[in-house]
Amino acid sequence: MTGHSAGQAKIARAREVFLTEGRVATGVRPETVQSWRRSAQAGVSPAGHPKLKFVGPAGSDTALLRAAQPVAEGLLADIGNTEFTAVLTDSEACVVGRWVAGSRMRRLMDGVFAHPGYVFDEPTAGTNVLGTVIEDRRMTSVVGAEHFNESFASCAAIGAPIIHPATGQVEGVMSLGVPLGLPIGLLLPILTRAVKEVGTRLLSGYAGEDRALLDAFLRSDRRGPRRPRLAVNGRLLMANSLASDLIGSQGHAALWEQVNRAVADRRETVTFGAGTDHELTGVLKPLEISDGAVVQLSPPGSIERRRPRAGRAAGRQDIVAGLSRQVPGRSEAWTAVLNSSAKAIQAPAGTRLLITGPSGAGKRALADAILAAAGSPRIACFDARDARGDCRAWLSRVEDDWNSSAAVQLLRLDQLKPEDMEMTCRWLDNLVSAGRMLVGTFRADSAADGPPAALVAQFEHHVAVPALDRRREDIPDIVSRHLSQGAGGGSVKIDAASVRQLMSRDWPGNVRQLCRVLMAARDSADGRTIFPEDLPEPYQAKSGSRHRRLTYLQTAERDALSAALSAANGNRRSAAAALGISRSTLYRKLSTLGLAE
Repeated sequence: MTGHSAGQAKIARAREVFLTEGRVATGVRPETVQSWRRSAQAGVSPAGHPKLKFVGPAGSDTALLRAAQPVAEGLLADIGNTEFTAVLTDSEACVVGRWVAGSRMRRLMDGVFAHPGYVFDEPTAGTNVLGTVIEDRRMTSVVGAEHFNESFASCAAIGAPIIHPATGQVEGVMSLGVPLGLPIGLLLPILTRAVKEVGTRLLSGYAGEDRALLDAFLRSDRRGPRRPRLAVNGRLLMANSLASDLIGSQGHAALWEQVNRAVADRRETVTFGAGTDHELTGVLKPLEISDGAVVQLSPPGSIERRRPRAGRAAGRQDIVAGLSRQVPGRSEAWTAVLNSSAKAIQAPAGTRLLITGPSGAGKRALADAILAAAGSPRIACFDARDARGDCRAWLSRVEDDWNSSAAVQLLRLDQLKPEDMEMTCRWLDNLVSAGRMLVGTFRADSAADGPPAALVAQFEHHVAVPALDRRREDIPDIVSRHLSQGAGGGSVKIDAASVRQLMSRDWPGNVRQLCRVLMAARDSADGRTIFPEDLPEPYQAKSGSRHRRLTYLQTAERDALSAALSAANGNRRSAAAALGISRSTLYRKLSTLGLAE
């Protein structure tokens, strides 16, 4: 028995002991044992072929594949007739490219379904060079019996993460493999050079997009009279001196969010700081061949010497500015909410306002801010949950306070039973306003959950509060406002990386969830500044993290896919047909948008 065969036999016996007795024999590398344990905890079967996920080929027009393809093809040309394979995956261990030399190696690769579109993440496939590199974030080899699942035991491979030189993020994995029994040691320097070259090509690709943005910015800035201009994409923000003075402290992330949304909506203009004293309007010119846009802002004279609008319009802007200090946000969606709220405040005495929106989105905070801005000295609050036992008695208590209060809040009207809702609507219909403001709140997580028409008819004004995921650019303002109100007499600061991390997360619990996370981070922060490591563990950016922020357009696409799947009762074939796309396209989109099971 050769040394190689003896070593493989020893590892195979150690694997059997691990699977049957749960203990680890000597002679197995610690990183292999850790991977075995992760695989066992994930429930991967050690026998038979694992049920790999198939999400469909990613297509040939990805930056990663464009960067890796000439490198892999060059390796094949150098290798010649040797049995050899190179495999490329994305950051989620999904195969996006495969290059094979030799019939034996091709049969082995086909036997383990190593084709584009199949996912080899460790929780599904067990210990393997593709998924394990993603988990360990470093170069790894897996040889024969070191694989957790026996179907891969005929292969030996070494893999390394492809790390983007500019961002430090793991973009994918490249692995080089041979049939078991052939040496893989010589592949180490080849792989090291290959992943470095792919990283360089990735950087060149991004640099090309950034150069396109710079060229567009310089071309526009050289033409005509000097104007405030900025250019922005997902990585860069450029501004001439005139624009720099205007945008002030507005951060890159918030500016790009608004520009990206305006481009996705095919709008010709974008507004920064809407509803504030520093409102700016810009004309958009999107780049034709890459993400990004050049924005020409309003000339300084039209902003600095702008006369205040007379009458109710000027007063309304003052009200909006006051509301934004209490319930902050600069997105267009939130500015529309504040403008509608200001109209209700300016309405004749005795107006009624219904505030709807998902749980935790800030309905109660907005109601409090509105009543404070309306100057109501005494506000009576009533929770509709108290009406469950006896709605008639609850309404009687409301009416008693109605006569002695400047304003009344009716909270959680969605909690009324159907018969109690009918009774409440009749009561409201007969209620004499007597110059008092009435504000109601109703939880509506979707359009289908909206308030009944009979209730809406009792209110002259209706404001729909959007979910936080629909106004991510408001997160920096909300964070700043919340931390400035900290207990103990001093505000807590937060660094920019932490804010970017919060903006990249999904917030199903909306503002309430964000505030809970901030409270936990404030408690764990050492000193007066919150850093990314102070955030609760689920909200920290992990090495090789698969979470990524979706653009506004991707979010809309995700919602459309979710609706189609729901209408098809989860049947993906039917959902794909209804959407007019192939099943492989649907699977790929589900995986990309975080909807795959």
